[in-house]
Amino acid sequence: MFSNIIGIIIEFGISIKQNIADYQSLLSLGLSDRQLLYESIK
Repeated sequence: MFSNIIGIIIEFGISIKQNIADYQSLLSLGLSDRQLLYESIK
């Protein structure tokens, strides 16, 4: 039970780090690239 909780916390932390990395790469993109990315997400 306890190790299960730790595993969930670790996975959650990893996903947050991934989201932050994605966000930073989004910010570093140029405006036109960002526009294209938003269009492809829709």
